[in-house]
Amino acid sequence: MLNTCMPHYNFYKLQERLVKKNNEKTTTIMIVDDDIDTLTVTGRSLEHAGFKVHAFADPLTALHHVQNDCKYCQVLVSDVRMPALTGFQLVRKVKDLRPEMKVIMMTMFEVNKPEFEAVFPSTPIDAVIRRPFTPSQLVEKIRGFLDTMAQGTTRRRMYVHGRS
Repeated sequence: MLNTCMPHYNFYKLQERLVKKNNEKTTTIMIVDDDIDTLTVTGRSLEHAGFKVHAFADPLTALHHVQNDCKYCQVLVSDVRMPALTGFQLVRKVKDLRPEMKVIMMTMFEVNKPEFEAVFPSTPIDAVIRRPFTPSQLVEKIRGFLDTMAQGTTRRRMYVHGRS
């Protein structure tokens, strides 16, 4: 079941439950979007695809989660425009804490990664996905990151353990 974290929920109990359910072999995706409908649909779609999902309607609560307990989150999917903390601000803070975490920014604008980086050079992202998008498009981007990460891990292991 999708766990949507909002300021009025008992965040600490929910957070504790989320972290206990995770293990190192499960891919966990963190979604941050102040639009509850988008958050719910995106989260359920990712869960249906086999991912664990930490969903937050409030970017400050999401940041608190990364600061304290999000050691299993591998990918952040964030909206650009949100109250209290923009997606750009959130990404910069998350990357300071977890530079290895992959980031996908959701936007209504037609923009690719190089264009995004040219306009927002201080916001390190890995991909941009334009709304509206299908669940399969988002899953494809995430699985692409995971495949790349797995290949990098395999190459490092071969280098360390093998002689080839």
